Amino acid sequence: MKEITKETLLKAMKSRDAGEHPVFRECEFKDMDLSGMDLHNMDFTLSSFQNVNLERVNFENCSVENALFDGNSLHGANFQNANMKTAAFRGCDMRECNFKGANLYGAVLEHAKLDDIQSDEATQWFHACTVRRPDRSWL
Repeated sequence: MKEITKETLLKAMKSRDAGEHPVFRECEFKDMDLSGMDLHNMDFTLSSFQNVNLERVNFENCSVENALFDGNSLHGANFQNANMKTAAFRGCDMRECNFKGANLYGAVLEHAKLDDIQSDEATQWFHACTVRRPDRSWL
C-alpha cells in the first residue's frame, strides 16, 4: 500500500479538471488533518485511513469500497451517493454524517458513533450492514 501525504492529495485536487475522478486506490492515509476538504468524485477503493481527521469532508459520489477507516473522526462528513460497499469503520465518530443515496451493502460499523445520521429511501443501509455498538445501552 502506498502512503499518501496531505501535500500529494492537495496537489491532485488542485490539478484536477471538472468532472475528473482522481484515483487513490490501495493507498494509506495516516495521522493527518483533512477536515473540511472537498474530495467529491474521488476513488479511494481498498485504501486505509488511520487516525485521520475527516470532519465535514465531502465524499459525495466517491468510492470507498472495501476501504478501512480506523479511529477517525468523520463527524458531519457527506457520503451522499457514495459507494461504501464492504467498507469498515472501526471506532469512528460518524455523528451527523449524510448517507443519503449511499450504498453501504456489507459495510461494517464497529464501535462507531452514529447519532443524528441522515439517510433516505435510496440509502442501501440496513440490507447487509453490520453495526457493532460499544455497549448495549443503544439497543
